[in-house]
Amino acid sequence: TYFGIDISGGLGNTIDYNNLSLYSNKGIRIENSFNNIISNNLLNGNLSAHGVSILSGGNNVIFSNTLIKNSFGIYATGAAFGNRIFNNNFINNTNSAFAGGNNVWNTTNSGNYWSTIASICLDNNDDGICDIPYFISTNNADYFPHVCRDGWQGNHKPIITTTPISNNAYQGVQYVYDIDASEIDNDTITYSF
Repeated sequence: TYFGIDISGGLGNTIDYNNLSLYSNKGIRIENSFNNIISNNLLNGNLSAHGVSILSGGNNVIFSNTLIKNSFGIYATGAAFGNRIFNNNFINNTNSAFAGGNNVWNTTNSGNYWSTIASICLDNNDDGICDIPYFISTNNADYFPHVCRDGWQGNHKPIITTTPISNNAYQGVQYVYDIDASEIDNDTITYSF
Protein backbone atom coordinates (compact mmCIF):
# COMPACT_ATOMS: atom_id res chain seq x y z
CA THR A 1 0.00 0.00 0.00
CA TYR A 2 1.25 3.44 -0.93
CA PHE A 3 -0.08 5.56 1.99
CA GLY A 4 -1.51 4.54 5.33
CA ILE A 5 -3.71 7.64 5.72
CA ASP A 6 -3.89 10.56 3.26
CA ILE A 7 -5.35 13.90 4.36
CA SER A 8 -5.63 16.21 1.36
CA GLY A 9 -7.53 19.48 1.73
CA GLY A 10 -8.60 18.39 5.21
CA LEU A 11 -9.75 20.65 8.02
CA GLY A 12 -10.28 19.62 11.63
CA ASN A 13 -9.77 15.85 11.31
CA THR A 14 -8.60 13.65 14.17
CA ILE A 15 -6.36 10.70 13.31
CA ASP A 16 -5.62 8.63 16.40
CA TYR A 17 -4.85 5.12 17.66
CA ASN A 18 -3.72 3.60 14.36
CA ASN A 19 -0.93 1.14 13.58
CA LEU A 20 0.57 2.47 10.34
CA SER A 21 3.46 0.19 9.56
CA LEU A 22 5.36 -1.07 6.51
CA TYR A 23 3.99 1.38 3.93
CA SER A 24 5.99 2.01 0.77
CA ASN A 25 5.64 5.79 0.79
CA LYS A 26 4.17 7.47 3.87
CA GLY A 27 2.41 6.32 7.01
CA ILE A 28 0.42 9.57 7.22
CA ARG A 29 0.43 12.12 4.39
CA ILE A 30 -0.86 15.65 4.99
CA GLU A 31 -1.30 18.06 2.07
CA ASN A 32 -3.01 21.46 2.02
CA SER A 33 -4.61 20.62 5.35
CA PHE A 34 -5.12 22.66 8.50
CA ASN A 35 -6.11 22.22 12.15
CA ASN A 36 -5.90 18.43 12.18
CA ILE A 37 -4.93 16.35 15.22
CA ILE A 38 -2.58 13.39 14.77
CA SER A 39 -2.13 11.50 18.04
CA ASN A 40 -1.37 8.12 19.62
CA ASN A 41 -0.38 6.42 16.38
CA LEU A 42 2.36 3.87 15.80
CA LEU A 43 4.31 4.56 12.60
CA ASN A 44 6.79 1.73 12.28
CA GLY A 45 9.03 0.31 9.59
CA ASN A 46 8.25 2.64 6.71
CA LEU A 47 11.92 2.27 5.76
CA SER A 48 11.81 3.89 2.34
CA ALA A 49 9.17 6.35 3.48
CA HIS A 50 8.18 8.94 6.03
CA GLY A 51 6.28 8.18 9.21
CA VAL A 52 4.41 11.48 8.87
CA SER A 53 4.83 13.69 5.81
CA ILE A 54 3.50 17.26 5.84
CA LEU A 55 3.67 18.54 2.28
CA SER A 56 1.71 21.73 2.93
CA GLY A 57 -0.59 23.17 5.54
CA GLY A 58 -0.40 24.41 9.06
CA ASN A 59 -1.74 24.52 12.58
CA ASN A 60 -1.80 20.75 12.73
CA VAL A 61 -1.11 19.22 16.14
CA ILE A 62 1.02 16.07 16.17
CA PHE A 63 1.53 14.51 19.61
CA SER A 64 1.95 11.23 21.49
CA ASN A 65 2.93 9.25 18.41
CA THR A 66 5.70 6.67 18.22
CA LEU A 67 7.79 6.81 15.04
CA ILE A 68 10.16 3.84 14.68
CA LYS A 69 12.50 2.83 11.83
CA ASN A 70 11.16 5.15 9.14
CA SER A 71 13.36 6.91 6.56
CA PHE A 72 12.19 10.15 8.24
CA GLY A 73 10.12 10.17 11.43
CA ILE A 74 8.49 13.43 10.35
CA TYR A 75 9.19 15.22 7.08
CA ALA A 76 7.77 18.74 6.81
CA THR A 77 8.42 20.72 3.62
CA GLY A 78 8.88 24.49 3.39
CA ALA A 79 5.13 24.81 2.77
CA ALA A 80 4.41 23.25 6.17
CA PHE A 81 4.26 25.95 8.83
CA GLY A 82 2.95 26.56 12.34
CA ASN A 83 2.48 22.88 13.07
CA ARG A 84 2.90 21.89 16.73
CA ILE A 85 4.86 18.68 17.19
CA PHE A 86 5.49 17.48 20.75
CA ASN A 87 5.47 14.45 23.08
CA ASN A 88 6.40 12.04 20.28
CA ASN A 89 8.93 9.21 20.39
CA PHE A 90 11.43 9.30 17.50
CA ILE A 91 13.18 5.93 17.70
CA ASN A 92 15.83 4.54 15.33
CA ASN A 93 14.64 6.39 12.25
CA THR A 94 17.20 6.80 9.46
CA ASN A 95 16.59 10.57 9.84
CA SER A 96 14.63 11.72 12.86
CA ALA A 97 13.04 14.73 11.21
CA PHE A 98 13.27 17.33 8.46
CA ALA A 99 11.58 20.72 8.56
CA GLY A 100 11.65 23.33 5.81
CA GLY A 101 9.04 25.74 7.21
CA ASN A 102 8.71 27.17 10.70
CA ASN A 103 7.13 24.66 13.08
CA VAL A 104 7.03 24.33 16.87
CA TRP A 105 8.59 21.14 18.29
CA ASN A 106 7.70 21.54 21.98
CA THR A 107 5.20 23.00 24.41
CA THR A 108 6.30 25.49 27.06
CA ASN A 109 7.99 22.69 29.02
CA SER A 110 7.82 19.42 27.04
CA GLY A 111 9.32 18.32 23.74
CA ASN A 112 9.92 14.95 22.12
CA TYR A 113 12.12 11.92 22.73
CA TRP A 114 14.91 11.52 20.14
CA SER A 115 16.85 8.26 20.25
CA THR A 116 19.60 9.92 18.17
CA ILE A 117 20.65 12.07 21.14
CA ALA A 118 19.69 9.79 24.04
CA SER A 119 23.26 8.64 24.68
CA ILE A 120 24.68 12.18 24.76
CA CYS A 121 21.81 13.97 26.46
CA LEU A 122 22.87 15.56 29.73
CA ASP A 123 20.30 16.18 32.45
CA ASN A 124 22.25 17.82 35.25
CA ASN A 125 19.15 18.93 37.17
CA ASP A 126 17.35 15.56 36.85
CA ASP A 127 14.15 17.08 35.50
CA GLY A 128 13.83 14.57 32.65
CA ILE A 129 14.66 17.20 29.99
CA CYS A 130 18.00 17.33 28.14
CA ASP A 131 20.04 20.39 29.09
CA ILE A 132 20.55 21.46 25.47
CA PRO A 133 18.02 21.78 22.62
CA TYR A 134 17.78 19.36 19.72
CA PHE A 135 18.19 21.30 16.46
CA ILE A 136 16.27 19.94 13.48
CA SER A 137 16.96 22.70 10.94
CA THR A 138 17.10 26.48 10.73
CA ASN A 139 14.14 27.88 12.69
CA ASN A 140 13.20 24.42 13.93
CA ALA A 141 14.36 23.14 17.31
CA ASP A 142 13.03 21.10 20.19
CA TYR A 143 13.96 23.20 23.22
CA PHE A 144 12.78 20.59 25.74
CA PRO A 145 13.86 17.16 24.41
CA HIS A 146 13.14 14.30 26.82
CA VAL A 147 15.83 12.11 28.33
CA CYS A 148 13.77 8.94 28.02
CA ARG A 149 11.01 7.49 25.90
CA ASP A 150 7.53 8.71 26.95
CA GLY A 151 9.27 11.13 29.34
CA TRP A 152 6.22 13.44 29.37
CA GLN A 153 4.28 10.62 31.06
CA GLY A 154 6.48 10.93 34.09
CA ASN A 155 9.16 8.36 33.36
CA HIS A 156 11.80 10.25 35.29
CA LYS A 157 14.92 8.55 36.53
CA PRO A 158 15.24 8.21 40.29
CA ILE A 159 17.49 10.50 42.27
CA ILE A 160 19.93 8.54 44.39
CA THR A 161 22.23 10.10 46.97
CA THR A 162 24.82 8.26 48.99
CA THR A 163 26.35 9.50 52.21
CA PRO A 164 29.19 7.69 53.98
CA ILE A 165 28.36 6.83 57.59
CA SER A 166 32.00 6.32 58.54
CA ASN A 167 34.71 8.65 57.33
CA ASN A 168 37.52 6.11 57.25
CA ALA A 169 37.84 3.30 54.78
CA TYR A 170 40.35 0.53 55.28
CA GLN A 171 40.99 -2.62 53.32
CA GLY A 172 39.13 -5.54 54.84
CA VAL A 173 36.96 -3.29 57.04
CA GLN A 174 33.26 -2.83 56.35
CA TYR A 175 32.42 0.61 54.97
CA VAL A 176 28.86 1.80 55.62
CA TYR A 177 26.80 4.11 53.41
CA ASP A 178 23.41 5.67 53.86
CA ILE A 179 21.50 5.54 50.56
CA ASP A 180 18.46 7.68 49.86
CA ALA A 181 16.46 7.14 46.69
CA SER A 182 13.54 9.27 45.57
CA GLU A 183 11.43 9.15 42.44
CA ILE A 184 9.18 12.12 41.67
CA ASP A 185 6.60 9.94 39.86
CA ASN A 186 6.10 7.76 42.96
CA ASP A 187 7.13 4.64 41.05
CA THR A 188 8.59 1.68 42.96
CA ILE A 189 12.38 1.78 43.10
CA THR A 190 14.43 -1.39 43.34
CA TYR A 191 18.18 -1.62 43.50
CA SER A 192 20.83 -4.12 44.38
CA PHE A 193 24.52 -4.13 45.29
